[in-house]
Amino acid sequence: LDETRDDLEDLAQRVKAAEAALQQSDSLIEQAESTVQSTAAELTRARADFERAANLVEKGDIAKRQFDAARASNEVAQADHNKAKSALIQARAAKLEAQAELAGAKADLGAPGEENARIRAAKAALETARLNLEFAQVRASVDGYVTNLGLRPGSQAVANQPALAL
Repeated sequence: LDETRDDLEDLAQRVKAAEAALQQSDSLIEQAESTVQSTAAELTRARADFERAANLVEKGDIAKRQFDAARASNEVAQADHNKAKSALIQARAAKLEAQAELAGAKADLGAPGEENARIRAAKAALETARLNLEFAQVRASVDGYVTNLGLRPGSQAVANQPALAL
């Protein structure tokens, strides 16, 4: 019974850890969403710069080198934005995993307090052991002397075989 209570305490700690992991996943999602918004703004700026540079290079108003720099900046911004979106997807997946872990931990823990199935099973096992102990003790119904004692240390009693006479 004590071991079961200790196990349930460990499971309760596992539930708390799973709840903390879920909160952390929420925070990571917020952070990833913020990064996606930031990279989207940077991508918009880089794309506009690239389009301006493309128009100006066609007219010959800027050097090809500036156009190449604008194109590279646009490509880097696109890659950063894609990376941020992937991080957001991973953060959402981590949240789903944390939710599943929390649900599993709560299921393993079971009902709170004395209504818990494990506690009830341990109490039933304890009562069964107490009952079996009572069955193992044999008391004479009358006073008398023990004779024909055939027991030695380590002997086992066998049903329907007398071990002594009263």
